[in-house]
Amino acid sequence: MNKLVFTINYLFFMAFLVLPMRSYADMASMANALGNSAIAIATEDGLTVKNDMTDADYRRVAEGMFKVREALTHKYSLADNLTLGMYVLRYLSDLGPYEVAKKDIMALVEGLEQLTGEPFDPDFKALLQQIERVRFGERKGVKYVKIFTVNPEGIRVPMATLAVGSTDKNQVKFIMIKNKSQIYFSDLVGEKNDQWLKEFILKKVRFFFFAIKSLNQIHPSLLENIASYIKGGRPVPTLMMEFEGIYARVATSTLFKDVDFYIKRAVAMPGISNGQEGLPSFVLEARGKLLQAKVSIDR
Repeated sequence: MNKLVFTINYLFFMAFLVLPMRSYADMASMANALGNSAIAIATEDGLTVKNDMTDADYRRVAEGMFKVREALTHKYSLADNLTLGMYVLRYLSDLGPYEVAKKDIMALVEGLEQLTGEPFDPDFKALLQQIERVRFGERKGVKYVKIFTVNPEGIRVPMATLAVGSTDKNQVKFIMIKNKSQIYFSDLVGEKNDQWLKEFILKKVRFFFFAIKSLNQIHPSLLENIASYIKGGRPVPTLMMEFEGIYARVATSTLFKDVDFYIKRAVAMPGISNGQEGLPSFVLEARGKLLQAKVSIDR
């Protein structure tokens, strides 16, 4: 049985990520209060990992999360939630390597509910109940998170109402998070990565040399504003994620009917806008059978 020992400062740090933030001064005060916290983990093989994050490290993580939250559109809620969730995981990976067991996840949720005075969404808590443990680590210099599920097959998340493409015939039936799924995180910085990001957004996917509209669902304003986003000042580095073991089953209007699209990669771009309002910040690329799709989350 895994045992996770949280320091009180770490609990406050997690609580701070979900509490309303009034100002940058509040952020700085909390970061200063965190001090030299440590996390000790005793795993089933007896290995104990001790975290040596400094107050400067905690400040960097906390300030990054503050900037991400400030950059959310509050218009595209699904894209906002995906962006915020991925950055939370990415920044928490800086505290690792460590594991969080289900009982500790749920205990943390209960503690946060008491601190905030508000209950978490029941569906969200039901999803967490299906996670056995989460492992944060690093492989060849790349931070990652690995999800172990209670059900050996994984976690099935119903998504029957989410349409993809230009017709209602393209429907996401559910998303499957397979046991031991992994997400790898990379900060996109530098001219080479900027060029890759621009091509990722602009380049259309093709099926036998044909660019099929239903497989290229990128918000038009993203295509028009990606260059200005790259040239402008970003609140935080663009985040690129690579996925293993997560797919969406889609009822398509193609001859393949139901297709399991495995999510291969995605980018999160908090702060992207057209100069007047925020734009969808989350774009993913998925592949299934002979098909490839690129979709921005416009909800």
